[in-house]
Amino acid sequence: MNLLFIRNNIKVLSRNINQLVSPLLFFMIVMVFFPLGLGQDPELLSAVSVSVFWVVTMLSSLLSLDRIFKDDYEDGTLEQVYISVNSFYFFIISKISVHWLTSFLPIILFCPVTAVFLSMEYDKLIIMIIALLLGTPVLSVISAIGSSLTLSLKKGSFLISIITLPLYIPVLIWGCGISNLYQNNQPVDGGLAVLALLSVTSFILMPFAISAVLKIHIADSR
Repeated sequence: MNLLFIRNNIKVLSRNINQLVSPLLFFMIVMVFFPLGLGQDPELLSAVSVSVFWVVTMLSSLLSLDRIFKDDYEDGTLEQVYISVNSFYFFIISKISVHWLTSFLPIILFCPVTAVFLSMEYDKLIIMIIALLLGTPVLSVISAIGSSLTLSLKKGSFLISIITLPLYIPVLIWGCGISNLYQNNQPVDGGLAVLALLSVTSFILMPFAISAVLKIHIADSR
């Protein structure tokens, strides 16, 4: 059932190509033009490259925040799923998974291409990509929390950003810290394990809280 939800949601998103490619397009534009503004010093670009990747990745995801549950809420799909599906919990997990697959995964896949513009070393790039793969699912969960809290608001995009950005910061600090540890020849296994644990824990526990919030919105809309 969960895989069916994911496949159907991706199929729906594929019909709106602008919504699908906007985060990746924003990421590519910023990553191409950032070195032009900062200068062409390879050492300086390499020093700030990891932080730039993390920050731009997070900002890119903001473009799709308000659509995680919004479309399903407005067309009545959310209420129908809540009534007809035995486990609303797995539906929420599928929505979070779709957000990660369409907002973060394409960006991570394009990291090797844009790393050239920031003069990033290969081994440093590999560590950063692993950290992004382990850390960005947490960001998708946080995004879903923000989207659920502002679901019934007519213009909630700005409010979602205010809610989610402060919650992004610990993941940003931890992800950048892992690369700094690697650069100083210190072990990074523990840091990567923490990111993995955060992702798994948030995917398991937070959908319960999101489900409770969504049920309130569904009840108020009746």
